[in-house]
Amino acid sequence: VTLTADTSTAAPTDLTLTVSDGDGAPVTGARVVVFPEMAGMGASGSMQAEEQAPGTYIVANAPLTMPGPWEIAVRISPKGQPSSTVRFGVEVGSG
Repeated sequence: VTLTADTSTAAPTDLTLTVSDGDGAPVTGARVVVFPEMAGMGASGSMQAEEQAPGTYIVANAPLTMPGPWEIAVRISPKGQPSSTVRFGVEVGSG
């Protein structure tokens, strides 16, 4: 799983998640839920990602609205398989 986002400025931003299996093949049709949380501030709720292309999921306008460190937890639930959670640390800029 990889996460791409423009975090140079504190503002709602799109999160792009690329999900692949152990062989590098795209994971399609999964339920992908994102939980953004600013350090010390608590979670800001969950957001469901939409699949835009095979293995590519987008969360539009994630509320990364304060500069500083954020943790983004991503729960991936492929069809017929157990869920897994991946965590990303990102730094949101003030500029």
